[in-house]
Amino acid sequence: MTDPTAAYGAFTYLRPADMRSSTLARYAALAPDRALVVVGIFLLDVTGKRIPHRVDDDLAGLIESVKPKADQRAFPTIGDHLPAEGLVAGSERYILGPLALDKFAPLASGDWIGFGDSAEAIEARYRKGTQEATLLVIEYPTQQLAATHFTKIAPSRRTIPRRIRR
Repeated sequence: MTDPTAAYGAFTYLRPADMRSSTLARYAALAPDRALVVVGIFLLDVTGKRIPHRVDDDLAGLIESVKPKADQRAFPTIGDHLPAEGLVAGSERYILGPLALDKFAPLASGDWIGFGDSAEAIEARYRKGTQEATLLVIEYPTQQLAATHFTKIAPSRRTIPRRIRR
């Protein structure tokens, strides 16, 4: 990927909801036949039989071999704004462009968030009892841009559905 932000975005885009988190890396998830791991600018998408049982040797060794070549710049911090209480594990989706926006938050057409003005967003599902909700957090580089885009979004908020169906 071009930078760790893009690798993180691809990780959340490709990660199925049923993949469990892993301690292999800050952003890693495992399924019986697949592993997704972010190492700097690299997104490792490994498939094979019995992936969780090979973590200690094969997969950990692969990650270690990639680390010296990985870009060590910071990952996006927008996920730090998500509340922990009620968060459905693995439901976070980092949104950095119109393609991901259309897939995960299809509330309107086009770039209604303002990615052209360096906006970024993250969404996650929350559950409390039998109730479920989706939270979308949008971050702008300045308060002025946030205010500008809010006034564009605000009039149409009556048309935004209460629940995004997948």
